[in-house]
Amino acid sequence: MSENNKEQNNIYIIASSVIVAGLLIAGAVVYDSGPSIKNGEQANVEESLGAKIEISVSPVSDSDHVLGNRNAPVKIFEYSDLECPYCGRFQETMLNDIKADYIDSGKVAWVYRHLPLNNHVGAKKKAEASECVAELGGNEAFWKFADELFKNEQLEVSKLSELAKSIGVDEKSFSSCLESGKYIPLIDAEAAEAGKNGAEGTPFSLVFNEKGYVDTIPGAYPADFIKSVLDKALEN
Repeated sequence: MSENNKEQNNIYIIASSVIVAGLLIAGAVVYDSGPSIKNGEQANVEESLGAKIEISVSPVSDSDHVLGNRNAPVKIFEYSDLECPYCGRFQETMLNDIKADYIDSGKVAWVYRHLPLNNHVGAKKKAEASECVAELGGNEAFWKFADELFKNEQLEVSKLSELAKSIGVDEKSFSSCLESGKYIPLIDAEAAEAGKNGAEGTPFSLVFNEKGYVDTIPGAYPADFIKSVLDKALEN
């Protein structure tokens, strides 16, 4: 087994200085926050700004939704809410300004994980729906479904099957999957992981490289900021 493959099988654990306060850009909050999103205990966390926190992220698996090369030297783990307008903004920035140079080039893998906020009443059901779409239509269908949801954040849960059908997923199979609730444990686990790693809102992203470097993008930051974080990870 290669050293690279060994690393893929290990949990990413590293101590990092992270800013967990709400940051501002042009007077606007760049993430959505909600009550009770921290699930479980955080290790080595102080309350002060720039606190030390132990970052622990499960490695990329077959259940993950990934754009780019899964073995890319840098990975960005995004924890997102499908009813969050800032998450939609982040998605648009990643697709329009980051994807071509960083993801399509094989330098960065973008991993999507769920963090539905409690104050977004349809977010968790939409997260379940996205997993059903992925099961029935594959990775490409997942990303297309998520993109459509971000374009219509107020879409009623009752309309999810119609949206799934519009992107080529069998409506009956989708409805059966969604009614089963089988993806709730996965979504809860990903949300818990985000909370343990200091997430206080969405979108919340962690950036890793193969040498153990880690950085955070705690919000829907502009493309130049995201590029600077990715460039540092690639350089280190």
